[in-house]
Amino acid sequence: MSAGARQDQDITIACYRNEIPSFIEEDLVALYGILHSSLPFFEIFRSTRGLSCYVCRRRGRPLAIFLFSLDGSCLEVVNEMIEVEREEVLRFVRYAFAHFPQVDLVRFKAVKAPMRHCDFPFQQYHAKDTLCISFPATIEEYMAGLGRSTRTTIQYKGNKARRELPSLRVEFRTGEQIDDAQLLRIMQLSEAKINARQVKLHYDRERIAALARRCGFITVVLVDDCVAAGSIAYRTGEHYFGEVTAYDSRYERYSLGTLCAHETIRELIARGARRLYLGGGAFDYKERLRGETVSMDELTIYRSHWGMMANPRHTARTIVGARIRACKDVLHRHRRHMLARIVFDGYYLMKNRVLK
Repeated sequence: MSAGARQDQDITIACYRNEIPSFIEEDLVALYGILHSSLPFFEIFRSTRGLSCYVCRRRGRPLAIFLFSLDGSCLEVVNEMIEVEREEVLRFVRYAFAHFPQVDLVRFKAVKAPMRHCDFPFQQYHAKDTLCISFPATIEEYMAGLGRSTRTTIQYKGNKARRELPSLRVEFRTGEQIDDAQLLRIMQLSEAKINARQVKLHYDRERIAALARRCGFITVVLVDDCVAAGSIAYRTGEHYFGEVTAYDSRYERYSLGTLCAHETIRELIARGARRLYLGGGAFDYKERLRGETVSMDELTIYRSHWGMMANPRHTARTIVGARIRACKDVLHRHRRHMLARIVFDGYYLMKNRVLK
């Protein structure tokens, strides 16, 4: 039930406290089209318990939809990886401070919002990256935009694989059509390759399978009816979000991982997809496939300078987080340098010891 609605000329604001109305799922997809701002993701990988919902519309059309939680003096928006106009951020913050007197700060964990100037004290720093491919209308246009070397490699390796592996075939599955055994095998192949680098990784297999059944899209490369490579992605509207891409190391010389990625892209373009989000991480192959970096910030806005001083733990945590992120960015930019490799190897060694 709406806890309050307010109308200002053509703008209507409604807030549903401790509930998420049934119509919000479609509106979130239409407005953002982002997996990390969708109900299937929240329900499976997060929790919708105790969440409230803010909806701002102009003449019935959504301008902003924020799902948020309240914890003492902190209001935290759980939508992530979304792009929001500065005006809508400020409209929401003013509403929050007016209707929740206990709230001293409003926090967005990952948002693209060009604040620069703000009516309230705020902290903003680079928090996350993802690489995104924006698709043209046809596969021919996409291929023409690839680098010559990448295009040649894809064609050569693809022809070699089909010639020397005559049983090779590619299948695409969605939702309830997804085979659980194939899904599991793709995750196992990825874990094996990553763990071989002395990095401990174990996917949350149950949740990935649950989300795949809701909105999944998988590509499977089969050789002799066995999974030789595959990828797991999720669909939100016209956008797709990659989770896992893996291949059997026995087929390393055929670059089946690249073949799988290329076949996925071909199929998505044929299905009318607009974008494919490849996730974060400094991987050259993502850039070669025409992935462009999309950066998101953590943004915290305070009611007043006094509210900022009254929350020193949060203020300090934000400053430390910004410094750590800046160091990571420098290391990733120089990831081929020996010193950067030493730092990363030391980090993963310590992390693995903690996990043992």
